[in-house]
Amino acid sequence: KLDHADEGVKEKLLDAMIGKELLLQEAIARGLDREADITTLIDDLENRLLAKILYDTHVLREVALPDEEVGLLFHEDGYDEEVRFSHIMSRTRAAAEQALEELRQGRSFELVASEKSDHRPSSQRQGDMGYIPWSSMLSEVRPVLQGLEIGEVHWEPVESRFGFHVFKLTGRRPVALEAKREIVESALRSRKRGEQISAYTAGLKEEYGLECRAVSIGAVSTGSGEAKKRAAEDVLCSWRGGVLDVGEYLQIRRYEGEPVPQDAEELVRSARIVAGRKITATEAKRLGIHDEEIRRTVARRRDELIVERLQEEVSQGIRVSQAEVRSFFESHPERYGPRPTVLVLEILVETEELAREVLRQLTAGEASMKQLAVTYGTREATRS
Repeated sequence: KLDHADEGVKEKLLDAMIGKELLLQEAIARGLDREADITTLIDDLENRLLAKILYDTHVLREVALPDEEVGLLFHEDGYDEEVRFSHIMSRTRAAAEQALEELRQGRSFELVASEKSDHRPSSQRQGDMGYIPWSSMLSEVRPVLQGLEIGEVHWEPVESRFGFHVFKLTGRRPVALEAKREIVESALRSRKRGEQISAYTAGLKEEYGLECRAVSIGAVSTGSGEAKKRAAEDVLCSWRGGVLDVGEYLQIRRYEGEPVPQDAEELVRSARIVAGRKITATEAKRLGIHDEEIRRTVARRRDELIVERLQEEVSQGIRVSQAEVRSFFESHPERYGPRPTVLVLEILVETEELAREVLRQLTAGEASMKQLAVTYGTREATRS
């Protein structure tokens, strides 16, 4: 509310609101809200939101969590053991190889990690990542560490989504089921809810007669003119009352930040997921599911997208010199000058239920932040 705000603050807020509204009106006047890729992304957002309400109201049921299933998941997913390891992370394979060469020459792992690792939090602890459960391990890292003895270094760089790593295993410790019961039960509950959704959507796809086929999508990016247009209109999936064409599929994948599968089987699998969302949304509408919050969310996101598109169009061709950048920087010390630092204390837990319990204990004064971090925290770096 602006009732008691400073007049200068009010003026700035009102200017920003007016500016945004004018941009929005101009974007609509240019027809940006009717562009195919915008409407595709907005439709996909609406489909996701409708599907969630459908699952919550018509699909998901309470699930049983028998002790034997909890125990089985506890062991199978690696909650029963935590491992401690150190690593040296590099942005390139060559840098990781150089770190390994220094280790072969006799330099200590701790020293090389402190000097060479690009992972700042662990490099400040001589590469130590602390104890981490197998269940939280990156899939590409887990088999590497499982093959090491305590004190052993893996003498090949390991590539992950973050870079290239050199690993050293430094410890193992068993974990009792009761210490992780709430986390494991939450994971089992999520798995069973996922199975309910998968079974339901599989039935819908069959009921609607979903059929998908692998098609060539290269022409969409390499072709031109009519050839490119025809390739984009090629149908990937069809079902009673709807289709998913190549162009729509590619726009959604790009927006999700996902690469386009090159393998035909993987292409069909991912296309079935996108088509499944459209089918589920159709079923939600057939059942009369409607939510005013969905309408507001979709409208808000549409406005954001078309204003972003307008800004892209307007800014095309604008060039800013380094001298202009420096001049602007130096003219606005209040915006780009030194910032005050703050100390943030964090307790990372794996479920919302645990987070609420930690907050309750902290608010009630039953334990200190440090005690709760040691007891409940899953991020080793913030447990002390």
